[in-house]
Amino acid sequence: MRFTSDRVTGRLYDKRIIIRNGKRKDKPFFVRLYNPTEIRDLLNRAGLQIYKMYCDWEAKPFTNDSRRMIIIAKKEVREK
Repeated sequence: MRFTSDRVTGRLYDKRIIIRNGKRKDKPFFVRLYNPTEIRDLLNRAGLQIYKMYCDWEAKPFTNDSRRMIIIAKKEVREK
């Protein structure tokens, strides 16, 4: 396996190997992976609500086994 993950922090660690002008550089990086509850909480703090959640661009429903999370969020508009 090329990458490692940390379930506590939700980070996926990897490295890129860049060869430029015959010199090799290893560049580590990480990606933060969010679960649906974390995304919902972040959106709520921004004043948004989850409207739809999909697992692909064909709008198939999101499940616990989904590899991708596509969210449509909306902001509630209050009438004055």
